[in-house]
Amino acid sequence: MEAVVHETDTEYFRPPLTLGDLAAVEEFLVESGRVVEEDLLVSSDGAVAVLADEVVSVAMDPVEEVWSYPAEDITDVGVTADGASVVVEYREALGPIESVWTVVLGSKTGNVLDSHRAWGSASEGIGELTEDSRVRVEQDAVVASSSLAGSEALWERDLSRACASGGPREVGVATLERRVLASYACPGEGTVHVEALHAETGEMFWEHSWNGDSVPEVRPWLSKEVPGDGVEPVTTMFADGATGRTSILALQANGYAPEVLDPWRAIPDLDEFIEKPLMDMDPAPERIIFTDDRNMTEYLLIVRSIHALVEDESVPFSEDDVDESLKIEGELAENPGQWKISPEAYVFPLRDEIESALF
Repeated sequence: MEAVVHETDTEYFRPPLTLGDLAAVEEFLVESGRVVEEDLLVSSDGAVAVLADEVVSVAMDPVEEVWSYPAEDITDVGVTADGASVVVEYREALGPIESVWTVVLGSKTGNVLDSHRAWGSASEGIGELTEDSRVRVEQDAVVASSSLAGSEALWERDLSRACASGGPREVGVATLERRVLASYACPGEGTVHVEALHAETGEMFWEHSWNGDSVPEVRPWLSKEVPGDGVEPVTTMFADGATGRTSILALQANGYAPEVLDPWRAIPDLDEFIEKPLMDMDPAPERIIFTDDRNMTEYLLIVRSIHALVEDESVPFSEDDVDESLKIEGELAENPGQWKISPEAYVFPLRDEIESALF
């Protein structure tokens, strides 16, 4: 089955960047008589809506439907970590025989890139997606990777072999574009572990372990996510007041490492108002945010610091302390991606506004 491609007023499909964008997409769908079944997903080309009998991609500027993929019994939908592909899983009956289709669609036009049909009605879900593979935890201990359509097994990592005594517990996986993040506890040894694996091969790229029984919450930072949507982890960190209980690990040549990022790097005393993320990895942090894009993560930290300071009534800082030239249509920026050209030309002066007002 092919996607239905609609005529649009533009060839450039901007994805949602703010909560206001997501709300505009939902309003558009409601006005067109659709009922959104799940939270909107975000690709590099638009918002992806799961409806009762189709998956729809809606772009911004203007808000318009770009393509739709009809499927009546949808069981799961996901977007790859790079935002370039949408993976749809749905059931289809051929007479009395049931099957599960997995279809990989290009996010821009909905063109079918790959598909696979599995006979039977059981659905295990898509799992977590890198840029070109899917990852699931099987048998509570095995991290298994396969092609996006699920037709080809790529590699497995059996975490029971990582625990010298007994099996692993609290196994979790998350994905960046080219890395798989695995977290687990080895109760028999009294240790917890976090690993970053090469998505292509499953080979170890980075690892760290701690004594204890509390597994850190591992969150990948992906540029496609919308700040405040409950998925993007930096904004959630600020909202939960968890900056001082979180380590932000940036990609290095030989792994990941905590790094002092702006605004704390330029304004060390900001720690008086917003705790600096953890640099010391011992004991285990409560949360770990992994990022492969250090610069854009830093830009977002500055933008969200401004919001945190404005929202904290005990801090002598308000929107009036921010120059109008650094706002977008008179409002504080929510996402550095809103500045289409050279966001650093705005975020660093924005950082300087913090220092000028508070110190």
